[in-house]
Amino acid sequence: MKDRYYSVSKFLLEARGQTDHIIVQKPYDYTKERTRKENLEKLFMRTKDDNEMEKQLIADMKKLDQLIKKTEKEEK
Repeated sequence: MKDRYYSVSKFLLEARGQTDHIIVQKPYDYTKERTRKENLEKLFMRTKDDNEMEKQLIADMKKLDQLIKKTEKEEK
């Protein structure tokens, strides 16, 4: 439904010569919208434990990055 609306709107705007309109410049992409909604749904379905684990992994990654930078400086 949304895809049809935007395709018709784009066609009408192009026929009127309004090529500077946002619908003409950045057309609606159904597959991109579907993927975005699925990813958003996955994000909302995550538990607090999942969020805490991700925070811990990010903190560990930062520590490793700092360690790598430190050892690279020492080698020079």
